[in-house]
Amino acid sequence: MKKLHLIRSLGAAAAVLAATPAFAANFTWNNDPGHTSFTDAAAWQGGSPDATGTAVFGAAAIASPVLSGTVTLSGLNFSTTSANGYNLSGGTLSLTGAITAANTAGTNDIGSALQLASSGTQTFTQAAGGTLSLDGALSGGASGYSLNLRGGGTFTLNGAGSYAGTTSLGGGAGVSTQVVNIGNDAAFGTSLVSIDTGGATLAAIGGARSVSNAVRLFTSNAIVLGGTNALTLSGDMTVASGNRTLTVSNTALTTLSGNIYLSDSAGTGRTLTIGGAGNLLVSGMIANVAGGSGAAGNLVVNAGGTRTLTGNNTYTGTTTVAGTLSLQASSGAALANTSGVIVNGGQLQLAAANQINDAALVTLNGGTFSLGGFSETVGALTLQAGSTINFGGTGATLDFANSSANTWTGTLTLQNFTVGSDFLNFGTAAGLTVAQLADLSLGGYTATGLDGSGNVLFTAAPEPSSSAFVLVGLAALAWRGRRALAFL
Repeated sequence: MKKLHLIRSLGAAAAVLAATPAFAANFTWNNDPGHTSFTDAAAWQGGSPDATGTAVFGAAAIASPVLSGTVTLSGLNFSTTSANGYNLSGGTLSLTGAITAANTAGTNDIGSALQLASSGTQTFTQAAGGTLSLDGALSGGASGYSLNLRGGGTFTLNGAGSYAGTTSLGGGAGVSTQVVNIGNDAAFGTSLVSIDTGGATLAAIGGARSVSNAVRLFTSNAIVLGGTNALTLSGDMTVASGNRTLTVSNTALTTLSGNIYLSDSAGTGRTLTIGGAGNLLVSGMIANVAGGSGAAGNLVVNAGGTRTLTGNNTYTGTTTVAGTLSLQASSGAALANTSGVIVNGGQLQLAAANQINDAALVTLNGGTFSLGGFSETVGALTLQAGSTINFGGTGATLDFANSSANTWTGTLTLQNFTVGSDFLNFGTAAGLTVAQLADLSLGGYTATGLDGSGNVLFTAAPEPSSSAFVLVGLAALAWRGRRALAFL
């Protein structure tokens, strides 16, 4: 009986062992210049890594491994903080797990082709200050796959990608220093690029880059388009899960030629704010949401470089200009459906006629509305602080709706306005109040009223010298009159 129980116990133990997965062992690189083949057992402590193992590089590089054929690993761990990094070359590395790089300076370079897992999530983490460079082609990764790039360091993507799924960028909670260098137009394969927690800076390297991936702005942290080379994002960009800020610091031109959707939810209107010192060309359409009208979305342009809109944009929220916004749609209108334009100390510039929704309410709170010699029709005008309208040439007409019920504070100065050739209109003969007319300033002229069509009428102000002459003449006549009376 005891023998039978022993046999049963041994059988149960064997079943447990059979059901337990193999332990994922660490294999540490010996750093021996005499043994650099990745599959050479003498190159590693504990023999060459197997498919369930993690290759560990724990000291400053003296010798780097060379792959031949396809090598399968669970993970790579560059655990040394040294700036003297490794360069894996040759063959193909089939990686089913993570890459972790602790170097706080210098670069670890994977020049081998990298085959990613076909499904699930893989995370590559780079410590701040260091760089992980992926120079080989990236393959694998089906539609449900996710590649997460994490940590505050730099990722350099020089290889062409053919994987799908999602590429999630962002240093992680509280980490905003991540940089992703794009050295190949196909670096992200066909994946959706999602900029997530912590944010990231994207930059083109090795020349101008054009990336066709769809982009999702999914974090309230820093989302920066930087670098020194021209960068074009031709995929659609979506503002997701909240209001987002896009900072352009690139010293070359950055172009967004895909559509920009201001929300990922038709029932929720969101705001995209664009800032930074770099110049930005938006040639795609800006819309509330993909595939429909959606709740009103808003656009804010902060101080910095010039933002140029050339597409027929259909979003229906407000447009706030605290920086420089140039409107030059060649087909349709740059602000075709915006409900209101607020110039908040910025520069709103026309580079073509009829760029703004005719019913859009306009608020000038400092700054300049520059017509550039083009004509425009908009809604009623509110003046919140001293502001300028620069007509920029002859033959321009600016038509506002009746603004007599709107508040005006400060002086509205007209520049490059030629009386008789340029026209400022307020819809009807009652389009402005007497007090509002007094707030209009045009050098050498006084606004005296509106004609029957609502055009402001200007009368030449007397020259200061002429006025003085008249005053002197009147004084002389008065003196002579007093003298004549004295002799009577």
